[in-house]
Amino acid sequence: MEEHDDQRADIELDLKRAFEGEAKARRELVERIAAAEKAHQAGNEIDYVSLAQDYFTLALEAQEEDDFETTGKWLEKAIKLLESVPFPTDEMVLVLAQAHLTYGVTLNDQGVWSDALAEYDAAEALLGKLSEIGNLDARLDLAGIRLNIATIRFEQGKYSDAVAAFEQVKSEFASLFGTSKEDEAYYYLAKTYMQEAAIYREMGEDEKSRQRLEEVIALYRKMIERGDAEQSVDLAEALAIYAQTLECSGESSPEEILPYVEEAVTRLRDGVAAGRADVCPELLNVSVMNGRLLNYMERYGEAEELLTETAEIFDGIRETDDPEALLSMVMLFDERGKARYAKNTYDDALADFNTAAEIASRLPVDFYDEEDEHEHEEDHDHHDGCGCGCGHVNVLRAEGLLKLFSVYVNRAKTLKILGRADEAKDDCGRAGDILPRVKEYLEDDYQGYRDVYEALAKSLS
Repeated sequence: MEEHDDQRADIELDLKRAFEGEAKARRELVERIAAAEKAHQAGNEIDYVSLAQDYFTLALEAQEEDDFETTGKWLEKAIKLLESVPFPTDEMVLVLAQAHLTYGVTLNDQGVWSDALAEYDAAEALLGKLSEIGNLDARLDLAGIRLNIATIRFEQGKYSDAVAAFEQVKSEFASLFGTSKEDEAYYYLAKTYMQEAAIYREMGEDEKSRQRLEEVIALYRKMIERGDAEQSVDLAEALAIYAQTLECSGESSPEEILPYVEEAVTRLRDGVAAGRADVCPELLNVSVMNGRLLNYMERYGEAEELLTETAEIFDGIRETDDPEALLSMVMLFDERGKARYAKNTYDDALADFNTAAEIASRLPVDFYDEEDEHEHEEDHDHHDGCGCGCGHVNVLRAEGLLKLFSVYVNRAKTLKILGRADEAKDDCGRAGDILPRVKEYLEDDYQGYRDVYEALAKSLS
């Protein structure tokens, strides 16, 4: 016990030192900036690159917090400072270009595409000159900019332009193999393949999408073999997307898909254990998919065990107000309820279906409404995920309704077995009310859902 207390004290001391060191470095950075700005205002000679890089540091800190306004403020200071130099060195030009590039990424993240493209253009003009004289950093950044621009074309629905741009970008990254920028080139080449997979999926070219994902997975494995262990999380995310693609195609069995999902879960858990809290949402989704596949394979005991462990790990998320996280929790309890139903533990199954329905009821009040379409879409550069009632939210709404349909159907079946016929009929009616609202979204799959509902209604009549 004493040894355990000593270890805990050592950890607490290390953490205290780390935080103190971070706070000290931040104070020194702010003081250094203030001194340099004062000297510059007084007309004294300063190190322009160092000051611009200090601005950059503060900008990146703000960017990590999604504080776009503060990010832009520091980047603008860096740009203004370096543009004031009459005869900039190559190093100054590179930092200036990277400031424009980062500003473009920040605007891109906000969906302000026209302004993002203007920043990319400014960065390209500067980097082109450096690239011509053999600057590898400039070549890498140029390829990165063109990847970002190709992604914007994709988001704008200009698929043919995007496909051509991605092909060009791949050759630019590949041209850096064998140089000191090889590791970065591998990383961004993998990102390019991921974007290509997405665009081919949108174009309905599923075979090409799968091929690109297979190339992504091979690239990440190669990077990990080369000693880049940080790519394990990216590999996990690629494996999860590949598994989802295989499942949606209907051409692969659950037994064929499961190994990809299980590897993804393992790698994501390792990532979380290593401090990657940002991958928790992905871990939740992939763990639920793992449980769903086990249910399909009638491995109900394993599904229940996995989903129970997942529910315990993510118990705190049940209190969130994020729609996507709530929907994942709805599906988790629905899947565990199905496993328990199959094991004939009906009271436990009913408890899970009740929990799923309760979580679904805490989604935003207007989440299931269809009357919140944005009236002025032309005023927005970007809508995906913006929360203004456009495409992304519509997809979430449809998926949420389908999850609720599943909960109602499964709870009705359980209530029927428990002899609570009137309550079962109520849930059956709720499930039936959902179907007309998702008919357009389901397209060819609609009849399958209709058959499920009609079979349930018939069993209750």
